[in-house]
Amino acid sequence: MIFTVSLAHSAERYTGPWDLADLSKPPTIEWIEKEGSIRSLYYSGEDYQGKKTRVFAYYGIPEGADADHKNQPWC
Repeated sequence: MIFTVSLAHSAERYTGPWDLADLSKPPTIEWIEKEGSIRSLYYSGEDYQGKKTRVFAYYGIPEGADADHKNQPWC
């Protein structure tokens, strides 16, 4: 007897409850301090209990970074 197995369903990658296309989009950023090597910002987080959230973060740029790395669109 010869058995064949269909692998069509195993080709789909399980991603859990997350929408990877949506998570791949950059969040909205609100800069608090945009000058210097240590900067602070808020970025949009996931909704919690139906309400918008934002996350506080520090963003550090090494002192030796050249102008190309200091002036990225997210800086």
